[in-house]
Amino acid sequence: AFDYEGEGPEVAVAVVAQETLDQAEDFAVARDFRPVSFVAIPPDGAFTGEPMFGQTRQAPAVLGRGKRLERDSAPIVVLGAEPDADAATVAPEAAAEGDIPEAGFQGRVRGAG
Repeated sequence: AFDYEGEGPEVAVAVVAQETLDQAEDFAVARDFRPVSFVAIPPDGAFTGEPMFGQTRQAPAVLGRGKRLERDSAPIVVLGAEPDADAATVAPEAAAEGDIPEAGFQGRVRGAG
């Protein structure tokens, strides 16, 4: 899945594998969450809005058939103190079991002309 903004010789592109989105949704649903869409928090200045990768497979059941989400025009802002680096460490056994979906962000891409 991908999202982009801009036009001309410089365009911001955000890309994530569909398999990663599927794993993230499965992870959330297995823990009794009801996710409806996928968005990203890009590095500062990499995207002016919120990169949106579409709705989840279960979104129609949660939102109602025929209803769609609208993208936020502003990027996500995380409030509060910076997390402790040690608290953000994932236990190696959890990562080895595949419980932690990986995600990435691709910043600006310059065109040939």
